[in-house]
Amino acid sequence: MNISQSLNAAQRILPSLKGGRRSIPRFLYHVTSKTNYESMLKDGFIKTCHDAAPETNLSGVFMFDLKNFTKRWCNTGFKFDKTNPFSLAKGLLLKSSLENSDIVVLKIPTKNMPLDKLKCRTQDITSNPSISHILDGDFAIRQKHYTGKKQPIEYIFQEPIPMSSVQKIGEANTGVSLENMINIMEPDTYKNFDIKNILTNLFKGQPEEKCINLANSSNIKFKDMNY
Repeated sequence: MNISQSLNAAQRILPSLKGGRRSIPRFLYHVTSKTNYESMLKDGFIKTCHDAAPETNLSGVFMFDLKNFTKRWCNTGFKFDKTNPFSLAKGLLLKSSLENSDIVVLKIPTKNMPLDKLKCRTQDITSNPSISHILDGDFAIRQKHYTGKKQPIEYIFQEPIPMSSVQKIGEANTGVSLENMINIMEPDTYKNFDIKNILTNLFKGQPEEKCINLANSSNIKFKDMNY
């Protein structure tokens, strides 16, 4: 039995642990292009996809917890220059703007998600995660092991998610198309990418807006993952 099979077998047992669901955020969020969202409405569900790294064993719907996102994703990444660090949050929003600049954010409740299908994984490569963690993720009920260490984490639900349980709570225009940026080959283009303004527009008028406003005004030190 390989590592992935062992982890999956263990997952069928772990969710029965007392208090397991209480350790999972009530809601997770998924950002995608407006074009993809319209396809989801036609299909009736959010399709799974394989991890961006082809060598991993992770496939599913990739999501984030808003509190962790605003504190860690927005303040962890790479400093290509001193004035404009490239955060994980900026990378996610750019990726969502692959074909055009219109993006949406979806709010997804976790209360009916089978815990044996929900994983998490740290995004902080400087925390020296094990190879098995990178390839297979971890039990989502163990997320506090990573958030307690102030690490940015993502969640992966390993099955399609019905749109009947999904709420679109906002949309925004990022002002860029990643595809065009790559074709034009102007590396400085991303410097005009105003992530604070985009996030404010994305969650405007929603209860989550307070969390975004706090993040925009916070003084959390940026963690550079460059070695």
